[in-house]
Amino acid sequence: MRAKHRAVSGGLTFRLTLILLIVAALGMTVMGLYITRVLETYSTENFKSDLVKEARLIQDDIASALMKETRLGAGQALAERYGAKLKVRITIIAPDGTVVGDSERTSQEVLMMENHASRPEVASALAGLVGSDLRRSRTLNAAMLYVAVPLKNGQQIKGALRLALPMTELAAVSASIRTTVAIGALLAVGVALMVGLFLSRRVTRPVVEMQTIATRMAGGEFSHRLPVAGTDEIAELGHGLNLLASRLQEKIQDLEGERAKVATILAEVQRLERVRTEFVANVSHELRTPLTVIKGYLETLLDETPAQPETHRRFLEVAYTHASRLSRLVDDLLELSNLETGKALLKLSAVDVHGAADEIVAMFEKKAAHKNLALRNETPSSLLARADRDRLSQIIVNLVDNAVKYTPEGGTVTIGGAHRPDQFVAVWVSDTGAGIPPSDMPRLTERFYRVDKARSRELGGTGLGLAIVKHLVQAHGGELVIESDLGKGTTVSFTLAADL
Repeated sequence: MRAKHRAVSGGLTFRLTLILLIVAALGMTVMGLYITRVLETYSTENFKSDLVKEARLIQDDIASALMKETRLGAGQALAERYGAKLKVRITIIAPDGTVVGDSERTSQEVLMMENHASRPEVASALAGLVGSDLRRSRTLNAAMLYVAVPLKNGQQIKGALRLALPMTELAAVSASIRTTVAIGALLAVGVALMVGLFLSRRVTRPVVEMQTIATRMAGGEFSHRLPVAGTDEIAELGHGLNLLASRLQEKIQDLEGERAKVATILAEVQRLERVRTEFVANVSHELRTPLTVIKGYLETLLDETPAQPETHRRFLEVAYTHASRLSRLVDDLLELSNLETGKALLKLSAVDVHGAADEIVAMFEKKAAHKNLALRNETPSSLLARADRDRLSQIIVNLVDNAVKYTPEGGTVTIGGAHRPDQFVAVWVSDTGAGIPPSDMPRLTERFYRVDKARSRELGGTGLGLAIVKHLVQAHGGELVIESDLGKGTTVSFTLAADL
């Protein structure tokens, strides 16, 4: 009887253990497949969303460029240029499905590429929609994620722009997830084998807790952890589940981090695109106005007879004024370009800041007196800086010129300076003008940025003065600070290394 009892007990234990093993294996497999699928889908959608955003950023530029440039090979040049910038494969497709440019192929290879009109993503784009597909590229023999958007001229579709990204990173993440899930599953199955040997309430209670945690993990909640006590097999199973949850949570956090990085990159691309657009528009506007005036006055002079020399002289003076403004603008642009590219060389020496300020006060004395302004030099006579004297004078001239221009009659403009305890000297120019609105402060040193655009042009400014000042100060290893109170005035200060 005892032998029979042991046999029945052993058979029951075996059957229960086998059931537990089967259930555990199936549960972990389903959970692993579900989690893997969810994470792979999540990653794919993130990549797809990022590609769509990048395509949206450049589709108008490419469509416009194709409309302007009709020569053979224009599409290939655009594909190569934007592909190098975005680090993705870019394909430009004509309305009939012919490939006119591919950043991963040569011009000769593009001519031999098959018609893409039947590709799912291209067909959607040519229909005016955003298309996408995930498949193996027959051209590159690699798994690729494709996203395509239409290229439009108004409401007319002129082609399609397709972006493609190899799925190597997604494949690596998927492999890591599968490995982690497999390790967790093996641990869980090993522990389940031991659970079958202890059919007791002490064993079933933690199993129920584990089931709860596993259900939460299957639902995407990876922050919960199983309280583990002891060193038996059930505890090992708990450790295994916690390890699985930790690794999956880390992978999700990694994916979120990558997503944040991509979002940051896209934001920076958008910012640079905005700056580029504004710069082109500003340069065009600044050049157009004086050129239009000069052209108009010269045409008038050419069409009229020289019977009125006074009128001719006045016209020539106006044309000369605008030509001078144009010359200043070009000079400032060249100066700024040299500073930004590091071509401007500094000749450092011990500079008497007080003496340099005296010269600038004398330079602006007549202009200040015309507006009844008090122009003062309050820099200490012992203030010595390690600087390029001409460049230092250029900085102060720009700042004093701005202060004199924008300070109303009867105001005060002051050049000040002081030693600092950190082996630097500070120099500043302050005025009692109307001040600058807080909303304009962050952009003051941008090229062509003006607080009062119409008034700035009337006063002869190019909009590049503060940008040049900023780069000159940075070239000296200093820092530029602008402080302003509306209705009280503005102080622009900068630092230079002290001459010890």
